Amino acid sequence: MENQAGAQPQGRPAAVALLREPVVALLLAGRLISGAGDTIFELAAYWSVYAATHSRAAVGWLGTVGGLGYLASLATGVLADRLDARRLLIATDLVRAVLALLLVVAGGETRGVVGVALWLMAMFLFTSLGAMFRTGRAALWVRAVPDAVRPTANGLMQSVSGAAQLAGAGLAGALLGFAGVGWALVTDAVAFALSALSLGLVRIPPRPLPEGSRTAVPRVSFVPSFLEGQRTVWGIPLLRRAVGVALLINLAGTSLEVLLAAWVKGLLHAPAAVYGGLGVALVAGTIVAGPTYGAVAYRFGIRLTVGAAVLLMGSALATFSRVDAVAGDGLCLFAFGFGAGIAGTGLTTLMQSTTPKERMGRVGGTTQALSAAANPVGAALVGSALAGVRLPDVFLGAGALMLGAAALWLGLAGVQGRPAAPVGAA
Repeated sequence: MENQAGAQPQGRPAAVALLREPVVALLLAGRLISGAGDTIFELAAYWSVYAATHSRAAVGWLGTVGGLGYLASLATGVLADRLDARRLLIATDLVRAVLALLLVVAGGETRGVVGVALWLMAMFLFTSLGAMFRTGRAALWVRAVPDAVRPTANGLMQSVSGAAQLAGAGLAGALLGFAGVGWALVTDAVAFALSALSLGLVRIPPRPLPEGSRTAVPRVSFVPSFLEGQRTVWGIPLLRRAVGVALLINLAGTSLEVLLAAWVKGLLHAPAAVYGGLGVALVAGTIVAGPTYGAVAYRFGIRLTVGAAVLLMGSALATFSRVDAVAGDGLCLFAFGFGAGIAGTGLTTLMQSTTPKERMGRVGGTTQALSAAANPVGAALVGSALAGVRLPDVFLGAGALMLGAAALWLGLAGVQGRPAAPVGAA
């Protein structure tokens, strides 16, 4: 088998056993460190631009430019499939470390038009490189983790991603508050350098050469290779419909990201600490979902597991829209985050099991680009709805959309049942 991560655990794969595998442990460590670096940079950028301009419009433009950068994953997926994914990830991390240090030299707190332009360019470069890193990681992950243990491994990746977000936010808040933007960027550079180091220690056997070929990946020009990836996404019915469900989830989930501040300040009349606490509850749900997914998916199968998770998300949003107490809202957001973690891990696992490994970068890049495009579309929809619709009803409508996505998913035919049992399982 091409993808190796040491001996497969007996029985149902255990998270603890997987963490003992050097390749898996190193990739997860790289995700934790690099993900924290992503969050530190984004928060430093938003903080610096708003502090320099006191303009919501400037911050909005920063987010828009960042979204455009993530669309680069359409192209970077081709690179991830054609090049050595591990070396691509290392190079991406090192370039981001250098860029962070260049921002320090240029003056991260530069004010006025020059400062805003500097951050806009930096945001586009960082998110474009982040898109390349994500597609490269998707291509490397399917080669590094055996199919039989991938559901549990994906659950661990989900938990680590949530932990990286929390760690990055905590570090960024402390550094920006007590040390300044410059030290936040220096810490960012160190994080990316450490991530590159962890990836440098990863050892994966090279891809086997096709018969009669001198390279593991045929040297096809960019456009045909890109189109092959698109045919894979849209030509496999199960994959196409799963992507559609994921986009519906993304559109509905955007309501929380965009309107949670308005809910806390406008309806609960609560301070910023409550806003931060509710955000922590949401991320905590995704972290708890990670180690839970493997056991649930092996027992009930991917179809029922993802369907139940999306139903939970819709129910949590609908309940949230009718609860105006901080504790109740926190429980609803934890439930929403838990469902999002389970559903996201299940859809990722399904995509990996459906997609040929040599096209994983392109398929992952396309789905990431679609997700990036769905966020501004969802933000525009809920922003327009907010002008004429009561805020609780906006969340209720988002919950109804989630329930519709669950019904669509549960009605799919051909979704695999339980993940394949590991070799030697009882």
